[in-house]
Amino acid sequence: MRLNPKETLYMRTRFTLFALCLFVTAVASAQQIKVNKGHFDATGSAVLSPGVIGLDARFGAFVRDYRQVGFELGYNDTDPLSQTSIGAYYLHFIETNTYTLPYVGGGLGYNGLDADSGSDASGYALSLILGIRYYLTSSVALNTEFRAAWSSDETFIDGDEPSDTDFRLGVGLTYLW
Repeated sequence: MRLNPKETLYMRTRFTLFALCLFVTAVASAQQIKVNKGHFDATGSAVLSPGVIGLDARFGAFVRDYRQVGFELGYNDTDPLSQTSIGAYYLHFIETNTYTLPYVGGGLGYNGLDADSGSDASGYALSLILGIRYYLTSSVALNTEFRAAWSSDETFIDGDEPSDTDFRLGVGLTYLW
């Protein structure tokens, strides 16, 4: 069965209007997602790095709209090395009126590195954070984050060797309340 040009135009117009309504509804409801002063969130993420098993946990409070401070804990492990970290961070979210919120921030922390050989190291670390958070609901989000960090000693893991710099990608879930 072949549609005539008038019926084809009618069906395309209906589809376009349906898609436009769906888009407007999504954007309108996305504007209700706010990260305002007084909200809290908890994030758990896995580190994506070859040969490293890494987990990070973070708890933060929004001290102003779209501005968060908090503390974080981290653990990374390879066969000969294990690293633990504790620190504080600041994130600034960029308002987009959509379900996607990019953010930038920084952190200060203290790292410890334990080696199977018995040589241990500890030091202070400074990090730069760039990420994107995509809200699945008003209180649950997926996040992807790139972090570059520098330490006062060799307290990071680079393959199977200690290092004083760290570049990593993490993926996780955030719960907001």
